[in-house]
Amino acid sequence: MATVCRAATYYIDARGGEDSNSGTSENAPWKTIAKINRWLFHPGDNILFKRGATWREKLIPPSSGIAGKFITFGDYGTGHKPVVKGSDLITMWSKVDGAPELRMTIMHIKPCVVWEDNKALKICHSMSAVKDSPGSFYWNAGKLYIRATSGCPGTNEKTYEAAQRTDSCRIENKNYLVIKNLDFFQSGNKGGVGLRIVNDSNHIIISHCDFSQATDQHLAIWGDLPSNGHYTISGCTFERSGLRHNPGSGSAIDVFSTGSNDITVTGEYNTFTHVGENRAAPYLDHGIYFKSGRLLWRYNCHNDGGIFSGACVKISGTAKNGCKIYYNIFFAGRGSQPWGILSEAGSGHKIYNNVFYNVDIGIWQSGRNVPDAAGGYGIIIKNNVFHTAKKFFIRAAVATGLVSDYNVYFNGPANPFQWGKNYYSFAKWKEKSGQDDHSVVADPEFVQPVSGNFRLRDGSPCIKSGINVGLTRDFNKMTVSSRRVDIGAFGY
Repeated sequence: MATVCRAATYYIDARGGEDSNSGTSENAPWKTIAKINRWLFHPGDNILFKRGATWREKLIPPSSGIAGKFITFGDYGTGHKPVVKGSDLITMWSKVDGAPELRMTIMHIKPCVVWEDNKALKICHSMSAVKDSPGSFYWNAGKLYIRATSGCPGTNEKTYEAAQRTDSCRIENKNYLVIKNLDFFQSGNKGGVGLRIVNDSNHIIISHCDFSQATDQHLAIWGDLPSNGHYTISGCTFERSGLRHNPGSGSAIDVFSTGSNDITVTGEYNTFTHVGENRAAPYLDHGIYFKSGRLLWRYNCHNDGGIFSGACVKISGTAKNGCKIYYNIFFAGRGSQPWGILSEAGSGHKIYNNVFYNVDIGIWQSGRNVPDAAGGYGIIIKNNVFHTAKKFFIRAAVATGLVSDYNVYFNGPANPFQWGKNYYSFAKWKEKSGQDDHSVVADPEFVQPVSGNFRLRDGSPCIKSGINVGLTRDFNKMTVSSRRVDIGAFGY
């Protein structure tokens, strides 16, 4: 007779647990992530981390679920989400002969980032440089030297942490997993990320996790990915990536398959703030850098780009035709002015009902996007609002392969459209490109755009001025009428 394994729930508490416990009740929780990594779990099991606790270990899920019975790594209790840190706390300090302003600690693994009270210190490459630079660090031959912003480590009541683990969580060759309600903080040492999904991993859901202070990317879906792979990122927050200033490595999310290109990534209800802090190589880091498969990107808010961020969404590499980007907000706010969407691969991408506010470039179709053999277009742009652009509303580097209509434009430069090698006003753009017959230049009458409220006021030209593109609900989860379509991310 077959044995039926019932789903079990396991508890882990970094402060009150013991690995010798059963782990199957809140009163007898495990203590370490290492215990989880060694355990054999079964489909449907739940592994719950206690809220308010912190772990400085790498999570490596050891087992797979099956269809309909995901293995879930989640939370229990009250308070702040469970924190998984990629850094180690520094508590032992020594004085440095001839440099009273410095303190030294033994650290065998070279950190690419060191934090003082959660703020990244400047990296120096010589002892003389760190001596002369308050708020900096220098590592050499297993010794870490720090000059504090004020006072000295060990006596100035500040907390110091150094990046040590390559990844905070690594999912490899596992299927049907849910990672939810965890906080990945100070993630990744050199080449590392907060959460890495690699190789033959499939059906992975990342839900309502927080990602902050990443040395490189927050989330990477990489490697020899399987055919028909599915990955969902929902309700997460992404803040400050690329802290080690390595060119091109600081996007919040990076997707690249060296295996099958038949993968699908869905991102919805996520928030991005200050991603791409790379001063060394501007404009190479993005909200999501999508280089393989199909992308469904909806109901996300990109709010305030990093100091030198690139696009909120970049489609590149071997991305497949027909990516869908709809009901998102691309909002530079008080930060820099990044690009909204940069498309340089695939054809037939649908860009519907988004808001682009205070950006450098709203949508940029590079010269790599041209109609495919079947006559498909590079991108289709409908029902969007472009409010305030420093350079372009739409930049089409090749004068072909683009469809644009039923959009509202407001407050751009004199010639905010590029068609091939030429730059045009709205009237000339319509004449030369043949686009935007039903679009207008007008104030969309948002409620309060400077504070991120992009709902429509009474009398907005966006009300009932769009076209039915087959979508059923807006950014606010309100039903969209097929006969009465509003332009922008919010229905009136």
